[in-house]
Amino acid sequence: VILGRHSEALPLCEKAFKLRAEVLGEKHQDTLRSARCTADAHSFLGHHSEALSLYENIVKLRTETFGERHPDTLESMRDLARTYDHLYRHTEELRLRERIYKLDAEINGERDAQTLSSLAALATSYTNLGRHADALALREKALLLRSEVLGAQHQDTLSSMDDLAMSYLDLGRLTDTLALHEKLLKLRTEILGVRHDHTLLSMDSLALTNGLLGHHSESLRLRKNSYQLSVEMHGERNRLTLISLHGLAGAYVDFGNISEALKLYEKEYQLSVEMDGEHHPYTLASMQGLADTNARSGRNAEAIVLYKKILDLRTKTLGERHPDTLSSMNALALSYAESGRHAEAMPLFEKELKLRTELYGPQHSETLTALYALSHTYYELGRHAEALKLYERSVKDVESLRKSG
Repeated sequence: VILGRHSEALPLCEKAFKLRAEVLGEKHQDTLRSARCTADAHSFLGHHSEALSLYENIVKLRTETFGERHPDTLESMRDLARTYDHLYRHTEELRLRERIYKLDAEINGERDAQTLSSLAALATSYTNLGRHADALALREKALLLRSEVLGAQHQDTLSSMDDLAMSYLDLGRLTDTLALHEKLLKLRTEILGVRHDHTLLSMDSLALTNGLLGHHSESLRLRKNSYQLSVEMHGERNRLTLISLHGLAGAYVDFGNISEALKLYEKEYQLSVEMDGEHHPYTLASMQGLADTNARSGRNAEAIVLYKKILDLRTKTLGERHPDTLSSMNALALSYAESGRHAEAMPLFEKELKLRTELYGPQHSETLTALYALSHTYYELGRHAEALKLYERSVKDVESLRKSG
């Protein structure tokens, strides 16, 4: 496990778990350590459903043995919360994160490092459920406390600054996002130097925000700089370099240079296939960039071929409930709709709405976007009564969301 050889570790952990359970009993701490070893191996291999049942049992047994305030129990609760996140069971994750934070604060105090980590994780749980105002309040608190306890230049403080910038972005406060990303890039350059991965990630974040504000020349300049530095530091056949290349291609799209963007996306795709294979999530992201750029330039036929392939691969590798799969489903449906093929778009929009409602609830922003898309499709197909019903539902849900903050 320590060496990252999880496929080899899994059967050994399983064997130790079985033998210890038979000899020592299921509640013995050595048995529970072997159970956790097995669950961790499953988790690292992406077998989150298998890990879930193990983590749930470990939490149950450690709570019965030690109580929920014991460090080992809290460790297991964190493992379980992380697994809920992997499985997109965000409501259950949130309830558990709230309990963990409350216990950490009671046991260690609000200013303890572990409590602050739990606070940051809780804020992310709110973000996952679209409760961006709640996340913002927690992230402001985390940044303030980490600044006071750890200092303005500590890496955890800078991470809190990054999180807060993302909350500003989620709430559409782009000017605030820009100011925070500028400050973060300056601090990381001073503390870590320009040739550090965290500095390059801050550079990419600042480029993204500039692009969203329409500052495309500045965004392109930052993306070029980030990519060039990453090539110098890691070479072209490196995952971080390919992430920078992906961002640079997107900046060329925003700048209106579609031919250059397509060339870079194609380069990223070929390198990703060589490094990780066609089914890898990063390879599919590069294929998505190619498809999106074709769609944006009006080449819907080419885009549809790519979107269908991406949806098929993501469904097989990630499952249909994964956010990336749902994004691919939406992109294919939109391309059908923009090509006037509304009958083919309709079942995709219907399925997307059903899955997003199950995953996020009816009032999440992404659910509401899917609801509106399906309403528009019904209208285009002459199913006006159904379109009106969905439109009225969307208005009601948006108003409820607005009132709840």
